[in-house]
Amino acid sequence: MNASKEAPMPRTELPAENAASLTEWAEQERETSPELATILEDIAANGLPDQDECVPWEQVRDDHYRQLGIDPAGWHRGVA
Repeated sequence: MNASKEAPMPRTELPAENAASLTEWAEQERETSPELATILEDIAANGLPDQDECVPWEQVRDDHYRQLGIDPAGWHRGVA
């Protein structure tokens, strides 16, 4: 580990039943979406990341729309 990096924030452990459900979902997604499966397995094993280390889904969505050449402000109105 790079000594200049800060230690990761503590994660919120999931109840065992929730972790098992995420692991099962990951197994179902492995073939079609290996990246999603990896993320689900990580959350199941290590808990939820600290909110301060996460990117809001709205930002991820809007960034993706921009990559597709769609104005995020107009997507819900059907304006590209």
